[in-house]
Amino acid sequence: MQTWTRLLVAMLCAARVVSAQELRGTVRVAELEQPAAGVIIEALDAASGARVTTTLSDARGYFILRLNEPRTIRVRGLRIGQRPTDFGTFALAAGEVRTETFTLSGAAITLERVSVVGRSVCGRARAQDQQVVTLLDEARKAIRSTQLQSTDGELSAAWTLRTQLTSLQGRAIEEPTIRAFSSATGRPFRSLPPGLLAEVGYLGIEEDGYTFYAPDADVLLSESFIENHCYQSVPWTEDDRDWVGIGFKPAETRRGVVGIRGTLWLDRRSAELRTLQFDYVNLPNVLRNPRAGGSVGFLRLPSGAWLVNEWSIRMPRVSEAEIPSRGAGRVRIQQRVQRVSALAVTGGEVREIRRLGQLLYAAEPSDTLARAVVRTTEEMAARCEEPLGAREGVLWGILRDSTGAAVSGREVAMEWRANPRVLGANQRGWTPRRASVTTGGDGAWLVCGVERGTIVRIAAPDALARIPSDSLGAYVELRTAPAAGVATGTVYGRVTDSLRTRGAWPRAEVRVLGGAQRAVADSAGRFAIAGLPPGVHELVVLDEDLDLLRVPLPSARVRVDVDGSAEPALLATPSPLRHFAMVCGREPVSGEGLLIGELRDLDGLTREGVAVRASWERSLVRANESSLDVRRVESVSDSLGRFALCGVPTDGEVSQSGAVAVYASGEFTIAALGEGLASGGVTTRLGGATLRRRDFVVASASQRRILSGAVRDGLGRPIADATVRIADDSVSVRTNGEGRWTLANAPLRSGQLQVRALRYVPMLIDLDPIDGVMQVAEIRLENAPQVLETVNIRGIATSTTAAGFEDRKKTYGFGSFLDEATLKQQAVVTAEFVASRTPRVRAGNGEIGIEQAGSGFSAMTICSPRWFVDGVDFGKLPGDEQRALLIRAVRIEIYRASLAPPQFNDFDGCGVVVVWTR
Repeated sequence: MQTWTRLLVAMLCAARVVSAQELRGTVRVAELEQPAAGVIIEALDAASGARVTTTLSDARGYFILRLNEPRTIRVRGLRIGQRPTDFGTFALAAGEVRTETFTLSGAAITLERVSVVGRSVCGRARAQDQQVVTLLDEARKAIRSTQLQSTDGELSAAWTLRTQLTSLQGRAIEEPTIRAFSSATGRPFRSLPPGLLAEVGYLGIEEDGYTFYAPDADVLLSESFIENHCYQSVPWTEDDRDWVGIGFKPAETRRGVVGIRGTLWLDRRSAELRTLQFDYVNLPNVLRNPRAGGSVGFLRLPSGAWLVNEWSIRMPRVSEAEIPSRGAGRVRIQQRVQRVSALAVTGGEVREIRRLGQLLYAAEPSDTLARAVVRTTEEMAARCEEPLGAREGVLWGILRDSTGAAVSGREVAMEWRANPRVLGANQRGWTPRRASVTTGGDGAWLVCGVERGTIVRIAAPDALARIPSDSLGAYVELRTAPAAGVATGTVYGRVTDSLRTRGAWPRAEVRVLGGAQRAVADSAGRFAIAGLPPGVHELVVLDEDLDLLRVPLPSARVRVDVDGSAEPALLATPSPLRHFAMVCGREPVSGEGLLIGELRDLDGLTREGVAVRASWERSLVRANESSLDVRRVESVSDSLGRFALCGVPTDGEVSQSGAVAVYASGEFTIAALGEGLASGGVTTRLGGATLRRRDFVVASASQRRILSGAVRDGLGRPIADATVRIADDSVSVRTNGEGRWTLANAPLRSGQLQVRALRYVPMLIDLDPIDGVMQVAEIRLENAPQVLETVNIRGIATSTTAAGFEDRKKTYGFGSFLDEATLKQQAVVTAEFVASRTPRVRAGNGEIGIEQAGSGFSAMTICSPRWFVDGVDFGKLPGDEQRALLIRAVRIEIYRASLAPPQFNDFDGCGVVVVWTR
């Protein structure tokens, strides 16, 4: 009978196995074509959308979804940092086992930096706040993963439980009690059931004392917890970690029920959950203490699985005390009161995680110097013999061999570029710095005065390090090369650039901080870095231009497992919109760009508190009248001499608003002006780009030097009688017969040199003193074309020759024309003569000005027109150059407002004077 029973049970089990329905498959990453580990695979009922079952992909990306009955399901994949991917709908018949291959295609989720506490939303109403929804969804993915098991096999864990009594300030009162445990589980920490906690709260009152409870994964994911709490986004404020948080608190306070409030913290770059911090609310008066609370730490394994790797609860310890007081009739009596006298701290930490005997995770020893040092930046800075400069920080760490043992008595040499800066077009400068230090008996080393924000190259062992620009110091654990036979892994990844290439980043150099490994991306931005020992590694893309543009260098943290497997890495620059918001504190509107830079004096020192202004004009034209809309943005240099001009135009503008047409050339002029210090004006344009850098050297107006050079044509022949002028300055000179020129009183600061000559295309040259010296290379001007290309004006083909002048005189009704016969009536053509023959043109001090409407198209003002000479744009000219050109003129065209033909119009709003000398 027993045998029959066993056989019958076996047959029934076999029948259930045969009739089971399974959907098996492999999940891959679209961009890298690598297995996707740790992806939550959900089966939803196709009709109702209710969750049927869930599983987790293993290190190979493999998964199995088992269904209790035949049904039609919709399958989707949830991966941290990505939006859900819908894999489609599948109808599984009785006993059917289907195998599919899925590709993750969900777009990456961007967790924006949180600067202020967001609006609180409660229960299901949280859907009204998209930022809260995104943060909560990412946190719940990680929490749900701690509940799931992949097909790799069951996990076993070893952990320690530590209890200790401390003072209210955290000082140990007694020695801790530490107990070790191990079990075949991946979840060594469990709380009370969610429904029970929602009903009775997080504090149990018993005859012999109080019991405090903390939430686990089941509680945080439960519908009762979601419904009974309010959520809001919160910023990280304790140190320089790039984290964002989602805070929660009870939606209502119930009498006698203790609740919790806290924050789930996520890494903004990877969207991974890091820790939960919480405290208790509505405690009895006797237990209330601001330090009562706890924390829960979350860890992602290389296989993609998640676990709670550490937790801690701080519980108030109550004791009775006698206090004297005076009663009625001044009789002294004794009162017995209960007070919080200490904190009982209970915490657990996972020491090891194994699967089938293979080590997946091992915690670092809690007493290592690495853990102690990382949290004491100010202490390490205090060890420097000399005070740190405004840009300087400390770099410290431990040198270990490939097994993790400290290496003492080893020299560590490093070098970096201090004060990296831009010096004019295609010129960069820096101050080379070097340092060396010998490791102590515990392998520790410390270097002071390291430039913050720059890459530090370390020799012996070869490695890279960096102190963030906004941090006082950084800890780096250096490793010597692994010995032969030590298992290493390979990390595959992809690099993209949203700011410049707007896609794949070919030839990008990817390095490992703290190591010598490197890789160069291919044409699709893909790379592979081999030889990485087990552990967590930080990858960074080295790019000098990004560093100078104040763009964070793309980086990513990856973990290499003991078996050499690793998750793929994605490194990307921020988008133009996101970078603008990071620097300017707001999002840009259409057509707005960003110009950043740094101010230095002639000694190379950065200057703080100097105002920098960018200004430009837009022409508003209505009914043949024009007015100028002057725009300005300003910035003040900070303690590092940095400034940011937010909202400069990215390009020209042609638009219509009602009866008013708006025109702008896209050019803007930048100048710095402070107390006793200034730069010259520099005219530039972004040309459609969203970001550019321009540094300035500022100096006193009295600091001037002799500046000289030569002007030649494209064949190297000297150009005589060319005008060389400092923009925004009265200093100018003309070249001699050999094309040479000398400015005896040129200001020694950043500015621009204007060079113009008849029959040549004018040139604008950036000037920047380098090490207190300003030099100008030989200037080569391009010959102006004899005849510009034929253009169409109102359907009439015309050119810029004399015939073109006559055609426009006959057909173009918006201009005034002085032909050759008219100019010959005057022995010397002057501005006054031109003004007397041209409506709405005025002359003053020998210069031509054009009337235009003022604000509201009422009051008339005089503006300086733009000049074209033989069809070449000469810009706005000073009086001496105007007079020289008028003497040579054989024909003149003048157009008001922005009404010139297209070939003579950049829509600067005032008007145009076209002079023909041939």
